[in-house]
Amino acid sequence: MIEIFTGFILQMIASVSGTVMEFTPRKSLSECLKVKRKIERESDTYQGPRWVCKKGKLEMHKTMDGSYRPMKMLPMEE
Repeated sequence: MIEIFTGFILQMIASVSGTVMEFTPRKSLSECLKVKRKIERESDTYQGPRWVCKKGKLEMHKTMDGSYRPMKMLPMEE
């Protein structure tokens, strides 16, 4: 089963190429920023990936245990 998530997405972006490596949906901008700050505080790598909170859409697939997993980012309509 597929569901479309629209909201804030925490993205991990490769520092060299600028491509999105990972993405996870978040309930609100404040939750997204809270998780981003925690990751950045606990990370000891200077040139690691960049973390960004952006509004967007994700295609979510239902797993065997009933939870949803983000599969791909979708374009936002203007």
